[in-house]
Amino acid sequence: MTNRKDMIDSAVLRPGRLEVHVEISLPDEAGRAQILGIHTAKLKANGFLGKDVDVGVVAKETKNYTGAEIEGLVKTARSYAISRVVDPSDLTKALDASKVCVTQEDFMMAVDETVAAFGAREGELERLCEGGIIAFGSEFRSVVTTLQRLVRQSMASSRSPLLHPSGAGGGDASQGAGRAEVEYRLTVADVLSRTASTDGMKSLMMDLGSEL
Repeated sequence: MTNRKDMIDSAVLRPGRLEVHVEISLPDEAGRAQILGIHTAKLKANGFLGKDVDVGVVAKETKNYTGAEIEGLVKTARSYAISRVVDPSDLTKALDASKVCVTQEDFMMAVDETVAAFGAREGELERLCEGGIIAFGSEFRSVVTTLQRLVRQSMASSRSPLLHPSGAGGGDASQGAGRAEVEYRLTVADVLSRTASTDGMKSLMMDLGSEL
């Protein structure tokens, strides 16, 4: 399994070798809660999990986390709990396991320490929009609505509508190529670089409005 399919040699992916590719998307909130339940089951069974721990709250705070990152988060929270009962002046002293208790605070500190690979830029986007976004006109609102509709459609379905003309010369190939170029160009980096100012934001939205 890998989350960097683009780095695998194309010769390995050709028919007759690894020809079947199954995409496993990031877990949703319910999925993250289930993964947390799996990785905290032994802590709970052995009495090391605090009664104040709410995996539902932790699941809400771990948006864009992979299963492996959630597992790492649980290990980090556990290390915080262990560090509280370790005597730094005498590391040879036996650990009293009965005093180990992983609390909700341990999980929250672990969340602050663990940065999701697919959500690392989210903080930068939030910083650029600290004051919110003002809908300065009908054209702006129309563009935003269209973008939201496209995002919802792509998240809710594995299929997208495709124009199918009755014959050649309908322009569907040109439209498809142009649309693909627009989607490829509009990356997070592009948004960040062009929204550093109000003029940049307006320019970006107007460009999108003309292309959609």
